[in-house]
Amino acid sequence: TLYQGNSFYNTYFLEAPNIERIDIEENIDNPCIVVPSNICVEEGRYVFELDLPIVDESYHMVYQRCCRNNTITNILDPQSSGSTYTIEITPESQEFCNSTPTFTEYPPAVLCVGVPFSYDFSAVDEDGDQLVYEFCSPLLGGGNQGQTDPNGVAPDPDLPPPFSNVIFLAPTYTAQNPLWVFAEFLLNPGSGLMTGQPQFTGQFVVGVCVSEFRNGVLLSTVRRDFQFNVTTCEVTVFAAVDNDSIAADGAYVVTSC
Repeated sequence: TLYQGNSFYNTYFLEAPNIERIDIEENIDNPCIVVPSNICVEEGRYVFELDLPIVDESYHMVYQRCCRNNTITNILDPQSSGSTYTIEITPESQEFCNSTPTFTEYPPAVLCVGVPFSYDFSAVDEDGDQLVYEFCSPLLGGGNQGQTDPNGVAPDPDLPPPFSNVIFLAPTYTAQNPLWVFAEFLLNPGSGLMTGQPQFTGQFVVGVCVSEFRNGVLLSTVRRDFQFNVTTCEVTVFAAVDNDSIAADGAYVVTSC
């Protein structure tokens, strides 16, 4: 569904997307840790063209569906919480014929509890605009009240902005700390490098936004809504060296001839 400002513009019915299975390379840089096998995701890509007049307000392209996995750990009532996928085409981006940033990699499908990880969450922009990264809240959309109702499984039409955020189970989880505050979950605002060390197993909804600026003017914000699966991974090597004595400063001493 397309809105001009908050006014309905048109609904477009697209052909079913081509589904592609994508094998995800695990992000565990440790040969002594074995991640559960046979992990993959499926991607459905919609490709279409629209020729829109340039106006002095934003267009909003909106797609909404319910619902999320009921096993999600960090948000309220996930089995009744749908998703909104949207892009805003601002007057500035219309004027400049702007290209939206595109993420280059898929997030890791599995993280290991207690194991540090790092992931390059950066995007590329054809126009060379400045990109700024931050954690943000995924959006709600749809529900389980009927089929095409505004709060139904497949709202028809999809609802216009403003959109509501998912409700995190605060204070344990928030949009800025979706894996728990002590997971040391960080996102570099300039490079998009994501690091952390999950402390609990479970399924965690995470939102990342990348905003593009040109000469200090905000052109667009792309929101990525995804799920981290944190599981117990198998440690295959255990090593321990006993000490022969302890020095006065507390250092362990191993004597070898």
